[in-house]
Amino acid sequence: MSGILPTSEVEKRLFEKGLQYITTHGWARFSMQRLTEELGVALDDLPLYLKTKEDFFSLVGRVLTEKCAQALSRKDLLEESPKNRLLEWLLLRFEYLEPYRGGVNHMLNAAQKCPRLFTMQLSSALTQMQIFYTYAHLNVAGILGQLKVKGATAMYLWTLRWWASSPERGMDQLMAYLDEKLTWGEEKMARYA
Repeated sequence: MSGILPTSEVEKRLFEKGLQYITTHGWARFSMQRLTEELGVALDDLPLYLKTKEDFFSLVGRVLTEKCAQALSRKDLLEESPKNRLLEWLLLRFEYLEPYRGGVNHMLNAAQKCPRLFTMQLSSALTQMQIFYTYAHLNVAGILGQLKVKGATAMYLWTLRWWASSPERGMDQLMAYLDEKLTWGEEKMARYA
């Protein structure tokens, strides 16, 4: 998984248990203490993986990126158009988040109210998109490459919000929405190619 750092089994359990907890109880009730109780580990051991509750945003991004890279064969991915590479990657992220949609909505609501959380969420999303672009051999060089990464990140976060806030939105709607947004972005960027 070129360029993608593997996450530990503990981080994967933190991802699952943390999102389960947030889905059930909300972001405000989520704490390091509660997370250790859910996992059955000592609070002193948690800083190896998470220093603060807010670090959970980055952990979610890292685990999702690794899960997607494991699921998508790089060879098969490279046979797709750049737009379809991104579409497949994003759909897979949403598929992994589906059981925790309510928790994702709680996290996004919290980030919307707190500039520090929003900055952490944005930074994590940009980092993970940059990793994906590199993994999928999409151009990240120069201003145009960085503009594509930032545009894809903004579109992902916007779509994440749209999706998480309405549980009735299914995968078919999500796929059509993403396809429409990616087609629009591809058309806008074509004039600079």
